[in-house]
Amino acid sequence: MKTLHNILLSSSLFAVMLGCQSSDNKPPLVPEIETIQIIDYNATTSLYALTDTSGSADGVSSTTSLLATIIYSDGRSATTANELDWESNNSKVIAVSNGLCTALANHGSVDINASYRKTLYTKSDESKKLTIIPLVDVNISEKNGMLSINYDSNSTGRVDINDSGPYELSANGHFENNVSLTDISSNIIWTSSNTTVATVSSSGTLNVALDKNATVIIKTSIFNEVNTTLELNITAP
Repeated sequence: MKTLHNILLSSSLFAVMLGCQSSDNKPPLVPEIETIQIIDYNATTSLYALTDTSGSADGVSSTTSLLATIIYSDGRSATTANELDWESNNSKVIAVSNGLCTALANHGSVDINASYRKTLYTKSDESKKLTIIPLVDVNISEKNGMLSINYDSNSTGRVDINDSGPYELSANGHFENNVSLTDISSNIIWTSSNTTVATVSSSGTLNVALDKNATVIIKTSIFNEVNTTLELNITAP
């Protein structure tokens, strides 16, 4: 009986303690996100269209990084690019992942937004707008002075070749904002109209087979929009 009495007494005390617990003793709620503000990491709002192959040349970048400042309901804030869902309204023009934006076209503008767990916190007027600076012209030259290329009024280059090479071709780019790059050879697509006679590598190295007379067109392009041609008049020995 004494044991039963002790059990009942303990139970009664525990019930009294629960009844006397103040609502002020409730654990604090986890602060909620109020807004996400996208900020610049390197103060860049424009990208160069140089990502058909390697992605950058001569210090000009086709990528830029964004961060986001998260404002919580308790007034705290944190800046990060991770753990957020980043979204471009046109990922075929500029794609974004963990805040890193990459140009995938030669022109266009996009809006970048950030969300957390599928909830969008950035407002329409807080979206980050990024614009691509187009490549408007490409000129082909030869790096070591082994070829003298002549251009006509249509900007088509022509050159006579009687040596197998190799020749180091250089693609010089000019952008819409009057920025010129002396060599974007690794950032564009090189093609040959007849690879049995002349081949050109992804970096612009040209090799020629001199077993017959032939005319071969070397073409540079970026995103199938800006094209330059070089006509090779090959003479067999």
